[in-house]
Amino acid sequence: MSEAIERLLERLQTGWTPSASEIDRDIVQVDALTWEWSHDGRSILSRSADQRPQIHGGILYVSERLDFALTTDAFLWLERQRQSTVIEYNIPDDLLGYDTSQPGYIRQMARDALTGRNEAAVEAELERVRARLMLPRHHPTRRQRLRRWLSHRYWRARFWIKDLIK
Repeated sequence: MSEAIERLLERLQTGWTPSASEIDRDIVQVDALTWEWSHDGRSILSRSADQRPQIHGGILYVSERLDFALTTDAFLWLERQRQSTVIEYNIPDDLLGYDTSQPGYIRQMARDALTGRNEAAVEAELERVRARLMLPRHHPTRRQRLRRWLSHRYWRARFWIKDLIK
């Protein structure tokens, strides 16, 4: 990895968003057209302007909006139109810990949602979605927070009673 890429990585980690003219001339800039993640998520597969396939590994940084990425050998401009059409199937691990290979996980997910389990993780994921879609942040009012708290307590008690009866 060159010194120019190290300097650029440091600037990107501060939250700086570059334009093409602000990037050091020693760093190769690539227009990654119709890009996608590799199956293991460690590299970016793309096509160049002349439709040649390219593989860019050694990912150092990816912007929050998925509009650019920095690898050990190049700076990639990711096609903006592509990010709105990316749909991920076969996600390997559920971040909330559900075993998606078992059919009963849906019932457990619904139960956990009603009782407020994993609420912080769900809110963090929703915040990332809002940021990617450039939607305003959600700030629940005091009344909404109270209603949510009461609802979670109601469902926890209801499931607790149901489990006692079994």
